[in-house]
Amino acid sequence: MKVVVLAGGLSTERDVSIISGTKVCEALRARGHKAILLDVFLGYPKEYDIHTIFDKKDSLIPGEAGIQAEDPDIEKIKKLRTDDISCFFGPNVIEICKAADIVYMGLHGADGENGKVQAAFDVLGIRYTGSGYLGSALAMDKGMAKKIFMTGQIPTPKGFSVTKGQETTVPVEIGYPCIVKPCCGGSSVGVSIAHNEEEYQKALEVGFAYEEELVVEEFIKGREFSVGVIAGKSLPIIEIIPKTGWYDYKTKYQSGMANDVCPAELSEELTKKMQEYAVAVYHILKLEVYARIDFLLDANDNMYCLEANTLPGMTPTSLLPQEAKAVGVEYGELCEQIIGIALKKYEGKKKTINKSGQYSQSDMLPVWTSPMQKMTLEKIAKVCHGRYFGNESAKSKEISMVTIDSRTVERNSLFVAIKGERVDGNTFVAGAYADGALCCMSEEEPEDKTRPYIVVDSCYQALKDMAELYRTLCPAKVVGITGSVGKTTTKEMIASVLSQHFHVLKTKGNFNNEVGVPLTLFRLRKEHEIAIVEMGISDFGEMTRLTKMVQPDSCVITNIGQCHLENLHDRDGVLKAKTEIFTHMNPNGHIYLNGDDDKLITVQSDGKRQITFFGNGKDNCVRAEKVENLGLKGTKMMVVTPDEQFEVTVPVPGKHMVLNALAAIAIGLDMGMTTEEIAKGIRAFRPVGGHSSIEETAHFTLIDDCYNANPVSMKAGIDVLSDASGRKVAILGDMFELGTKERKMHYEVGEYAVQKGIDLFICVGSFAKEIANALEKAGKETSVFYFAQKEEAMEMLPSLVKEGDTILVKASHGMHFEKIVAMLKEM
Repeated sequence: MKVVVLAGGLSTERDVSIISGTKVCEALRARGHKAILLDVFLGYPKEYDIHTIFDKKDSLIPGEAGIQAEDPDIEKIKKLRTDDISCFFGPNVIEICKAADIVYMGLHGADGENGKVQAAFDVLGIRYTGSGYLGSALAMDKGMAKKIFMTGQIPTPKGFSVTKGQETTVPVEIGYPCIVKPCCGGSSVGVSIAHNEEEYQKALEVGFAYEEELVVEEFIKGREFSVGVIAGKSLPIIEIIPKTGWYDYKTKYQSGMANDVCPAELSEELTKKMQEYAVAVYHILKLEVYARIDFLLDANDNMYCLEANTLPGMTPTSLLPQEAKAVGVEYGELCEQIIGIALKKYEGKKKTINKSGQYSQSDMLPVWTSPMQKMTLEKIAKVCHGRYFGNESAKSKEISMVTIDSRTVERNSLFVAIKGERVDGNTFVAGAYADGALCCMSEEEPEDKTRPYIVVDSCYQALKDMAELYRTLCPAKVVGITGSVGKTTTKEMIASVLSQHFHVLKTKGNFNNEVGVPLTLFRLRKEHEIAIVEMGISDFGEMTRLTKMVQPDSCVITNIGQCHLENLHDRDGVLKAKTEIFTHMNPNGHIYLNGDDDKLITVQSDGKRQITFFGNGKDNCVRAEKVENLGLKGTKMMVVTPDEQFEVTVPVPGKHMVLNALAAIAIGLDMGMTTEEIAKGIRAFRPVGGHSSIEETAHFTLIDDCYNANPVSMKAGIDVLSDASGRKVAILGDMFELGTKERKMHYEVGEYAVQKGIDLFICVGSFAKEIANALEKAGKETSVFYFAQKEEAMEMLPSLVKEGDTILVKASHGMHFEKIVAMLKEM
């Protein structure tokens, strides 16, 4: 999709806008969109190459994005304009926005949020995210919004408006201290607290320097909260706790000035009440798509609505993205959802799945992209060896998408009715047609033979047959990734690097099996230049079936570890199964292998395919030297190749992350990227939840590595924890699918952990008992607690962990340690 992220302008919140826009643009590019960052005031003067502007990789805004403690120098910004016109819209802004599929509104402050831009876009037929003209104008005018709140019985601090030149005093019912703020400002710019008449007059002077109208309201001492609202549904509440003073501009945007707690520690009654008020504000102000509503709560639990933000800050650490993350919506997904919801508004239809008043992952919409490559029902029935039912004239129609989830069906979809262990897709066939599906596929004969319908012997095999065909229709280069440990993280890191230069599609989450891989391939569109496909297996032959669909041009194997030994027996078996990935790859393709792995270095080229080894060893083609451990902040290293050397900082800790980064660097270099682009891509990498992600909660530093575990990754997680400062706690659970030596391997993890300086071990599960046994046998000065069940450990957890602890949570996925992670976040 072609997206203009519109930011900048002449607002005092210009810096905030640009850094939000930069992050949004990077996230959208990482997800395969042709996104460009455009300054609404400076524009783009090169009229002759507007038609290729969406192929540009760099920002169109001069300088680095960053938030300064002082207001931006507006006069200096004006001098950067290449024409002599002072019009708000810079050169070619309108033309570029018209050429986009949608404009992502990243503007902040009066000019971007008062509705004027929105009104202009409405007249010009330009689609955009966020609220329309009316909602933007009402929310921006704090004086008017306050009157509407009072009319709608939404509690708000007492206050009044005052215009420049008007003589005023503070009424007795408001008194001192009081808040003085610009009527149409944001980000706390120009806001003052006045404790007496002299300070009040000074506050007026400060405020009038920004605007002609101010709002004066009573000062409410209390806790500060914010509630995001998406498509009319509330997100979890976040509490903002300034470390000093109050939540002013400096506190909002200077790192480390406030602690954010999400979900906020409120009673169920207060939580429900605040969320209901937030949704009421969203509706009463006629807001659309998304917004953030701010509240105060005094010592007596009286609630006050302060204001609504129609275009809230959108960096990954801004309030609304944090709230979305609390319900499992990652930053890039959130940016796409905002676009998707906006597009639904223009289509004039709304699809509601979750009936509750709270936004969740089930509300997420499929985001518009360009059409699939041409796949007709006739071609699909033929490749799947299926029988077609329905109108013969419909056989020539093309599908818009393939889905196995009836909740994501859209117009002209093909719904494949998978019959699973818990859910039978056939029960949703009628609903799929009602939601616009062109055709349904099943192993059962249709009751209604008049609608397009394809009967196959196996829906699972049909998915693979269709995916194999579809792959041949897509010109994108495909990178296949496998390995025992680090597949998902390496996939994300490669995507982060390549998206600096290419339009990239990547596997969502860990959709890496014989169902997930076809669904990934079906998401390929004509704009994608590269697809990064994660491929996971547990038995011989699986990889051959996966690579037959994927037909990778490049293959990456991260390592050969002790995984899935119940079927693969030993590491030699793992090597044999993983290297099946080469079976159907491009005969002239490129292979990337971890040269520090004793099994992978035995792999030899067939003479056509080039092999690049990466790692720390001196014999590797792409290697790391001068590695500097930065603790939990990551690793700095010098990357050395036969042709050059350059410095890279990996922003996440762990020696294993160095290897993941080297794989991404090797691919980036071979694809012609500059070292600057590669280093920027590594810096931009952020791990997905459950994969070595580090989060500062209200009381702990949490290393969430709970998605999966085996002996190699368990030891790597312990290494990361050992680099932390302060008290270190490891919560370790069972590792599954290790074969007959599973207890011995758990014991060896305990033996390894003894030497790492961990203060407290909490071992959970029948196999983890062996970890505890090894730790206790060593007799070191460390505390060890063992629990047979996760629930027992969770009951005791509050009494075992302490304020300031750094806590590692690690186990196989089947242990469901994400519940422990959630509990720690709420403590």
